[in-house]
Amino acid sequence: ITGLTDDVEVDVELRAINGIGKSEASDVKSATPTLVVTYDYYIDDALGNDSNDGSSGSPWQSLNKVQSVALGAGATVDVLVKAGTYDKTTDYVIRNAAGGQPGAGSTLNITFEAGCVMDGAAASASAETNGFEIDGSNAWTCNVTGNGLIVQHYNRTSGGVSPNGVGCRGSVTVNVSDVRTTDCVDGFSAHETSTLNLTDCEADACLKAPFIHVGSATVTALRSRFTELSGGGTSEMDICDTTFTGTITCTQCEFVPDGASSRFRAGGGVFSRCELGTTTGGLNLQWASGQGVPSITDSFVNIYADGSYSVTALRCFGLW
Repeated sequence: ITGLTDDVEVDVELRAINGIGKSEASDVKSATPTLVVTYDYYIDDALGNDSNDGSSGSPWQSLNKVQSVALGAGATVDVLVKAGTYDKTTDYVIRNAAGGQPGAGSTLNITFEAGCVMDGAAASASAETNGFEIDGSNAWTCNVTGNGLIVQHYNRTSGGVSPNGVGCRGSVTVNVSDVRTTDCVDGFSAHETSTLNLTDCEADACLKAPFIHVGSATVTALRSRFTELSGGGTSEMDICDTTFTGTITCTQCEFVPDGASSRFRAGGGVFSRCELGTTTGGLNLQWASGQGVPSITDSFVNIYADGSYSVTALRCFGLW
């Protein structure tokens, strides 16, 4: 039997030809085929060692071994991270030119098993460390499949440096699914001309902003939730800075402020079927000159914009 995918149950009828040419059906049996997926490299906190070769029988232990993965032009490389808590000083994911410039058109797929936690307390103890920092001057792609991955405590900041739970820059496209960042300086952040696409992600308890972008990045978010740090502090709900010239498109996303009014720099963002604010928490809508008027469609809103700002809204309800 060919062409079956994992977890698909099929009924198989077996027939035998008896001595007089009659076909007789056997008892019908159910079979669940197993789809075997292999990867180029494996990381296992419990069983790995960084002196290994990264194969299935000899996995690495630290996440920063991803930096050593060769990415030639047009190549596709698959990495599996086994379930576990990754909390060593070497547990962060970086892939940039320091590990060899990723080739144009290359793809790096990083899949985390369910039950993975990246804890940056040790990695951030003496340096401003990002949970993920994906970079490159060539146009290449990194796909991160989280399966519930938690990225937490990448929160050391000094001299204006703002480590990200998940960050990208350069010309890379990063696609992230099912990842939660918490207690980082910024949750998800795209820089320069990079592209960041989020699906089913979440960011909360970030010291500055859960979802903020700079430069001329292209950003999309689908079915994702961004919650301001409880207690406020220096955090805001901004999704871009005042110099941002890129695009941000959000569909079925929630933006949850802490308190009655939080600054919300929207920078010409496009929002569809979103929740902007809550019944008790509002967003103070702002943007810089030249960034464009935000557009909101089919959404719940609790927003405030003074006489200096305007917004385009269609089929929205809530509090203005």
